[in-house]
Amino acid sequence: MAERSLIEDLIDERDDAAPWMVTYGDMMTLLLVFFILLYTVFYFQTQDFKRDLSSLEIEVDDEGNTISVLEYAAQLRENGRQVRLEEATGLRQQRARVLEEIREIASANNWHQNASATATGDKVKITLDGSALFASGRAELTTQADRIFADMLQTFERYPDYRIKISGHTDNIPISTEKFSSNWELSAVRATTVLRFFTDRGIDARRLTATGYADLFPIDHSDTPQGRARNRRVEFVLEKERS
Repeated sequence: MAERSLIEDLIDERDDAAPWMVTYGDMMTLLLVFFILLYTVFYFQTQDFKRDLSSLEIEVDDEGNTISVLEYAAQLRENGRQVRLEEATGLRQQRARVLEEIREIASANNWHQNASATATGDKVKITLDGSALFASGRAELTTQADRIFADMLQTFERYPDYRIKISGHTDNIPISTEKFSSNWELSAVRATTVLRFFTDRGIDARRLTATGYADLFPIDHSDTPQGRARNRRVEFVLEKERS
């Protein structure tokens, strides 16, 4: 039999490799199309985001002069500062203002000893001592509660873009009265009573929620009178509404 030429050997090898090479080529083409598609989507979403962000302006001085958020962020970067979105858009400053305002109101009106206010993430939490708001085993607001909530109402009205989550908490001592069969009912009615105070005075009910948690989330030990007193509380969580 005549010897095979080198060209014939190469043709045979190419024919043997063709099936897997076609599959491999198809896969690489699909991957290329997939990454092109991802890049295209990312590019246009980024452009849309920049366009929306450039329409936002912030005040830069007491005279009311404004610049766009993107320009403000660029100035901060030129000064060597890292810029977070919440800082560039003023969300952090607003949260700080809400927190400081609540603390100032509490101090000026002498109920700061019954309250605490903290900021966690994008939320402001206000905790009020339950004994300042309700008599033991009752869900009617005390006179002191009326004064405290009247002061807080000013802040809630000034920042209408914050949702307000109201939660009632009790200690772990069981309760069973003609009106409340357990701490669950007591905490829920107390939270609802607080909610009604604000809706009756004009706060949009769609901003408010009320939940009773009984003794499910204590903030102190429940084996001492002082700890149980701390656990009896009403909490407000203010969270900026996302559009």
